[in-house]
Amino acid sequence: MGWRKEVHTPNMDRLASRGVLFTNAHCAAPVCHPSRTSLLTGVRPSTSGVYVNPRVNQLSAWRRAPALKDAVTLPQYFRKQGYRATGAGKIFHALQWMKGSENDPESWDAYFPDM
Repeated sequence: MGWRKEVHTPNMDRLASRGVLFTNAHCAAPVCHPSRTSLLTGVRPSTSGVYVNPRVNQLSAWRRAPALKDAVTLPQYFRKQGYRATGAGKIFHALQWMKGSENDPESWDAYFPDM
């Protein structure tokens, strides 16, 4: 236990020298759905009432929260400013690969893989 072997990691060292170290980072909620919803709407979970991840049978229920019914999402805001908003993957915690799931279609000009 008293020995140490030097390991040379020039690529990792170079990557680390260009990176950022967050020593005091925060998120809106410790659960991904409320945190994603808060980030993309600007509405805190304590205001929206979105505190938990939706169950599969609820799909993506964040628009059902009264405080978020008419919320303007970040991609919607960009679209109103003339940008094209294209999404991919799990953004609003929607299960877009499941039939009937929503990923807030009003927010996107196109969404992969449904492009």
